[in-house]
Amino acid sequence: MKVLSIAKASKIFNIATILIFSAVLFSSTAVAFGGDGGGGGPPPPPPPPCGYQTQGCYTSGDIKADAGSLSPEEFRYYLPQSACIGSGCTCSQAGFASDLKQTDPDQSGGACSCISGTSWTDNIGCCGDDSNDCSLIVEEKRFDQVIDRQICSMSANLRIGTWFSAEANPGDIIHIGCNDEERLSDGKDWLLCNSFQIKDVNGHQYLCNTSSGKGAWTECCGSASCNSQTDGKRLSSGGSVKSGQTTYYCASDKTFATDLDVKDQASCQGAGFFWTGTKCCSEADDINEYYNDPAGTRGGCWNKEAVLTGNMVPDMEDTANIDGVFYGCNAQDSGILSLIDTHTGQQLVQNKDYCFQDTNKFYFCSFNNEWELASGQDKSHISTVPVSFQNVQQPSECCSATSCWDGAQCIQNQRNKPNAPAVNGFRCVDGNWVNASLNFNPEGTGGFCPESDQCFVNPSGNPDDNNQPDKNPVCITNEQFIKDDYCENGQWTSRTKFVALQLIDIAKTSDFIAFCDTSENTLNNLNYLIQGQLAGSLVTSENNNNFCTLVFNDGVFIGTSLNKPVADIGPFLKTIGVDDCNPALINDGQYHACDSSNKVWYNQKLNSIIYSKQFFTIGTTNFLDTFISFIKNPFDAIINKISATIQEPFDTSYLDSLKRFNKLYISKSGSKEIKGNMEGRGFNNLIIEYKNFNTDICRFIDEFNEKNKDAGSGIKCSREGDTYYVLAQGTQFTKINPDVIWNDLTSKLRVS
Repeated sequence: MKVLSIAKASKIFNIATILIFSAVLFSSTAVAFGGDGGGGGPPPPPPPPCGYQTQGCYTSGDIKADAGSLSPEEFRYYLPQSACIGSGCTCSQAGFASDLKQTDPDQSGGACSCISGTSWTDNIGCCGDDSNDCSLIVEEKRFDQVIDRQICSMSANLRIGTWFSAEANPGDIIHIGCNDEERLSDGKDWLLCNSFQIKDVNGHQYLCNTSSGKGAWTECCGSASCNSQTDGKRLSSGGSVKSGQTTYYCASDKTFATDLDVKDQASCQGAGFFWTGTKCCSEADDINEYYNDPAGTRGGCWNKEAVLTGNMVPDMEDTANIDGVFYGCNAQDSGILSLIDTHTGQQLVQNKDYCFQDTNKFYFCSFNNEWELASGQDKSHISTVPVSFQNVQQPSECCSATSCWDGAQCIQNQRNKPNAPAVNGFRCVDGNWVNASLNFNPEGTGGFCPESDQCFVNPSGNPDDNNQPDKNPVCITNEQFIKDDYCENGQWTSRTKFVALQLIDIAKTSDFIAFCDTSENTLNNLNYLIQGQLAGSLVTSENNNNFCTLVFNDGVFIGTSLNKPVADIGPFLKTIGVDDCNPALINDGQYHACDSSNKVWYNQKLNSIIYSKQFFTIGTTNFLDTFISFIKNPFDAIINKISATIQEPFDTSYLDSLKRFNKLYISKSGSKEIKGNMEGRGFNNLIIEYKNFNTDICRFIDEFNEKNKDAGSGIKCSREGDTYYVLAQGTQFTKINPDVIWNDLTSKLRVS
C-alpha cells in the first residue's frame, strides 16, 4: 500500500465517472442514428459472442497466475470476476475486462492477495505491495475517533508484509525488518524505540535500550507471563539489561530497577545475588557495598559478598555476622571499625567486648578474639582463674553466670554439689572461685558447703533446705544448730560449750569445778540436788543434750541446751520453780532471768537454760573473751606441750580435733588446776593437764598403758616440773577407751 492511498482512491473514482458518462453518450448516439431512416432493409445480424477472462491474478501478457505467486513487479491486474474481452461482440459476462481490471493491490483484498507476502485489512488496504508501505501506520476511525492504529511490518527484503493492530496487541513488540526498528504497542499506537525510555504498558514495564535492531525493546515479565509474543526481549524475575554503564534488573513486580534492595527475594535471587532478608547483595550499581540487615536476620553484605548469619567475614576471625548485623569481637583493626553501612550511613561493625552474646545465645565473643558457638547456653559471664592456678594458657573465658573458667573449660556451679571436688583448693560457687576446704559433719563425713561460714550437715541433703536446720539441709549457716551441734563460722562446736562458758564466767577467777558430760556422768552425784522428779524431767535425750555443772562457793549450778522450744517444756519449768520463761524471750544471745526469783536463766538464741536452787545473777557475757581466756589459749598450750613431749599412741588427730568442748572438765583449787577435754565420735582423743601436782601421775598412767595398750589405742604422759600432760586415744572397740577412763581422770578425782 502506498502512502498516498487517499489520492489513489480519488483517482479510481474519477476514472469510473468518465466511463459511465461515455456509455450514456454512446447509447444516445445509437438511438439517434438507428431511427426509422427510410432504409427498409432487414436488420443486421447480431454480433458474435465475446471471448472472456476468468477471475484471478494476471501478469504481463494477460497471463493468469496463482494468488500469492507474484512479486509487486510482476503484478499487472486482478479481475474480481470473469469479464469479456474484445470488441464488436456480444458480452455474456458482467462486463469487459478493460472495465473491471484492478491494477492497484490496495483496491481489494483479492488484488492484494495476488502478491506474495502481503497482508490485507479491510478499510485499510494492502501491506507489502510496495516499499512505501514500510512502517506505514494507518489510523482506523469510527465517528471521527481513532480506535486503532495499524502498522505495516515488512521484512528486510521487502518481500513479506504484515498488518499489526495496536489495539489487538497491547504490550506486543514487533521488529520491522525493512527499517530494522522495533515498535511497542501501548494499545493505541506503535511506539518507536529511538532513545532510552521506560514505558508502562498493560501492567509491565518496557525498556528501550537502543535506537534500532532486534531487542531494542525489552519487556519485564517478572513473575508473570509475558505480554510480548513476537519480537523484542523478555525478562523474568532477576533478568537484566544493560544501558550504557547502568544495569537494569527485572523485578518480580514487572518493573525495572537498578537497586534490588527495594524489591524482593525472587528478584534478587533470580539475578544470581543473595537476599539477606530485606536487601539484595550485591547489584552492579552497588560498588563496594557493605550493609547490615537486622530486619532480615539472614546475613549481611561485606564488600559485595554475602555473609550469612553465624559466619565469619572472610579472613577475619574477629568479625562475624549475627542475626544480620556485623559484630567485632574486641576488634582492633581501625580500618574495619571505620567502615560505613552503605544504606544507613552509620558505622557498619558494632565492636563488642569479651563475652558479649546475641539475644538468642547462638554466639559469643571469646577471649581468643573469635566468635564461637554458644549453642543456646549463657556465655555472658567473664570468669578468670585464680592467680594460684599454674600453667594456664588462657586465664579468662566466657561462661554462664554461675560457672567458672578453670583454664581449659567452664566448670559448672558447685554450690549444690557437696561431693564435687575442689580445683586447686577452690570451688566454683555461683560463678566465682572461692577458697574451699573439705568440711566434716559431726559424724565425720566429708563434703563442701557453698559459703565459708556454713557447716556441713548431710551430703544427701536437699540444697533447697540449706540454712533450715529443722528440714533436711546439706549445710546450715553460722549460729544455727541441730540438737547440740552448733555452727560457728563454718566450724562445728557445741551449744554445751556456750553453757560451760557462761558457768565459767559466773565463777571467773575463783575456785570452781566446771564439768560437762552426758547426764549419766554429770548428774549421778547430784541426786541430793535434783531429787527424783527433777532428774526425770531433765534427763531425756529428746529434751536436752549434755549437761554442765558448776560447783562454786558452796553452790551448784546446772545448765544444758534444749532440743525443744522452752514453751514446750512447761512441766520441767514448773519442777524447777517457774511457770514460764516469757520474760527471758530476748533474742540477743545473752541469758535472762525467767522470773524475779533469779534462779532460772534462759538464753533464747542458744535455747539453753541454767538453774540453781539459790539466787544468782548473770551479767552481759562476752563469750569470745571467756572462750579465749579459759579454753582456747589454755588448751592450745596443752596441745603444744603434748605435741612436743609425747609420742602419740595412734595419730595426730588430736591436734585439730578440739572444737566441740561438750565433754569438758576444769577444776581450780588454790594453785592446783585440772583442765581436760575429750572429743570424738567413734575415735576419741582425750587430753588433760594437771598443774602443780606433786603426785607422780605419769607412773600410774604408764603402768595402765602397759597393761592395756593395743595397736589401736594407748595413753601417754609427760611431765614438766609439777605439771603433767596426758594424751589418750582409742575407741569403744580398743583396750583403752578414752570415754571409759575420762571420769576416772577428771570428775572422780578429789583435789585437796
